[in-house]
Amino acid sequence: MNIETNLKTLIVRNPLKLDCGKTIKDFPIAYETYGSLNSQKDNAILVFHALTGDQYVSGTNPVTKKDGWWSYAVGPGKAIDTNKYFVICSNVIGGCMGSYGPSDLDSENGNIQGTNFPVITINDMVNAQYNLLDHFGIDKLFSVAGGSMGGMQVLQFISNFPDKSKTVIPIATTSSHSAQNIAFNELGRQAIMADSNWKETEEALSSGDSHIFFRALQDCDALRIIFPEFYELDSSSKSNSTKIQEKYTFEILEHSSNNTNNPAINFSILVFDILKSRHKSSNAMQKAHKTLARELKNRLPIPSNFIDVSSLLIQFTELIENTVSLSPDSILMFLENADAFRRKKRFEEFLDAHRIISKKNKCSSSIILIKNIIEACDAIPMKKVIGDESNPKIIKEKVRKSRIEAIKSKINTK
Repeated sequence: MNIETNLKTLIVRNPLKLDCGKTIKDFPIAYETYGSLNSQKDNAILVFHALTGDQYVSGTNPVTKKDGWWSYAVGPGKAIDTNKYFVICSNVIGGCMGSYGPSDLDSENGNIQGTNFPVITINDMVNAQYNLLDHFGIDKLFSVAGGSMGGMQVLQFISNFPDKSKTVIPIATTSSHSAQNIAFNELGRQAIMADSNWKETEEALSSGDSHIFFRALQDCDALRIIFPEFYELDSSSKSNSTKIQEKYTFEILEHSSNNTNNPAINFSILVFDILKSRHKSSNAMQKAHKTLARELKNRLPIPSNFIDVSSLLIQFTELIENTVSLSPDSILMFLENADAFRRKKRFEEFLDAHRIISKKNKCSSSIILIKNIIEACDAIPMKKVIGDESNPKIIKEKVRKSRIEAIKSKINTK
């Protein structure tokens, strides 16, 4: 998902039943607005984008740095005058600019949805975007407008909600595809899926084949950010580009991708190896990781849990290797800072990644100790510990003391 830092997003809490039968909720819709909503809230125009469009209908698209796809028609003094109208445009669900899409994680198993993402229809897109009216408190739109696939959404909107717009502007569109059009689209899809190199996103990222893993990163443009050496070589240095690529492909990617079929762990090991090869201190690695993470989140379809696990790996690797020598208070502080008690799956992935990258024998004993400590803390009867206490500070201290005792029981501290 390409996510801009200041992306406007509405989280739709209400369940939405898709035409395919699946129900989704708590999903994001990314949107942009232009102009101002008047006090009567009757000057709003909902613009629907076409197949290759997004929410950036006018102005400069912050991702592509190009003009919005309808800049010549939407803006101050233009056909859709933003001095007069309040324009709303959102990225359709199934899109790749911030709304619920294939790069989001499956709530049931935590994996990237990829080609397991549900089939989305024009009707689904419209029903999802209708939530924007409630968000802005708009009872009736002045108009709905759009061309091509956007025009299809216009027709669907006024069919679903005939009393919710004063006017409609469908442009260069149709209410249905011809049989020939459907056949050509299906032919294109089948051609892609029949390609021997075609892989689902999650399959490619979790592949044990370093070349597939490398190609998956390359396809989503991650290499441009992770390996700037590839793209910063001037003409006099291009002869070295092959050697650089071979170095990272075989020495780092092969090491990273052959250890697990978990894409979050693979990616975290990759990032750790890259930053460790460039920076000597842990602080320098953490600083570099923040910059890298910001770039990845802003521009690439890298799931946030990949970034989270890699962050833990860089931040706590040195500490985890010395767990057996830490005091109970220090161990608890480490576990709380790593959010080990609440985000268990992420923490377990971090431990697995650390186990892979570590070559020290004491690593395994530290990980076993940590897992035993967490298990002991989870077994604490918190309701009994808290009792009838309602003061948050006292509750926090009671929980802390009970966890300290659980940690002591596992490290045999008297």
